[in-house]
Amino acid sequence: MNAPTLIQFVATALFAVAILHTFSTRIFERLAHTRPTHAGIWHLLGEIEVVFGFWALILVLLRRREVRRHGGELSPSWRSDEDETRRTKTGSRDAGNDS
Repeated sequence: MNAPTLIQFVATALFAVAILHTFSTRIFERLAHTRPTHAGIWHLLGEIEVVFGFWALILVLLRRREVRRHGGELSPSWRSDEDETRRTKTGSRDAGNDS
């Protein structure tokens, strides 16, 4: 069995936060009514339909940031063994193949 990668830990943590957020939407709706200066954002965060999309967007942005930090490729801590196998079979810049 393969060891979990960093992206799997991050995704699991964000999923847990999304679950907690889902059960906390009533709190955000209450904040929307008691804090009118930021009512729009509180109301948005109180919509159950928005919760998982919001946290999925956070995950995608974190992954994109990580790819950009490493020159267009995922860092080794975010890659799975399958990614390494695929890169080896197709040839990569690291292996000296300029295809």
